[in-house]
Amino acid sequence: FDCLDLLDRLPAGTDEHQQAQAMATRAAALRGCGQIEAARATARAALSMPGLQGVERGNLIDALAVSEQRAGRIREALVQVEAAVAVCTQLGDMHGVVRGMYRRGTFLIELGELDAAVVELQRGAACCEGFGFARVHRGILYSLFCAYAAKTQPALMLATAERGRALQQGLAPDNLQVMFLTALVEAHVALGQLGSAWECACEAIAAAVAMTVPFFAASTAKTCLELLTVLGARDGAARLLAPLDDAALRQMPQVVGEMWVARAQSALRVGELVAARAASDAARCV
Repeated sequence: FDCLDLLDRLPAGTDEHQQAQAMATRAAALRGCGQIEAARATARAALSMPGLQGVERGNLIDALAVSEQRAGRIREALVQVEAAVAVCTQLGDMHGVVRGMYRRGTFLIELGELDAAVVELQRGAACCEGFGFARVHRGILYSLFCAYAAKTQPALMLATAERGRALQQGLAPDNLQVMFLTALVEAHVALGQLGSAWECACEAIAAAVAMTVPFFAASTAKTCLELLTVLGARDGAARLLAPLDDAALRQMPQVVGEMWVARAQSALRVGELVAARAASDAARCV
């Protein structure tokens, strides 16, 4: 939100290119703050301005694809991915092209096309190793982890999560740090390694709360809530759920739907039938 305040204080752009750049920056800031619908509208407005061209245009189309995905519009997100890749291919921007492989593979997972997603993500990972695209590589490995999780392959889940976390070394803390920690929680639970899962969950909760973005608290909650309930760690659950008010929840229907399901399962494990029913009803309303 500090970033949005700073943008509000900037003088109005003197030409169309500056105005488009300011709108693109605002769209990115809104998405980072979890205001997905506002980010989507702002990005579309910026793309309608002819002053935004070249790499900047490709980057903004890619950002719009992510906003569409977070809003649950996966088919529309894929349309935007193809548009972004077309721009990047025309420019010879290999980073943008590989980023498109990452997005395409990720969205295919959400559509249930797992084998195609694995092929696309493995292709992207190989390109990242060749070009040295460390951040995109980490994103690809996380999505590959998700594909293996959907295919119920826990050994590959753990190996992929560990590869992704190893790439964190030397980098500043970020959202992918939280995501790989929750991936490790899920992999260890799938393998029955609850002690290791608990250690990673503690790190994930601390990192998610420090991010101060509701999206990461929600995504961490959906992975860790059942484990926390089994282990009786209610304080950890409370820390994750504290930033998730109604306004925040409305901005991210897919993640929140899974989070409510996790809350229902957690409540059932301890016999809290009223809480389980309420969480199940909330999941259906998303």
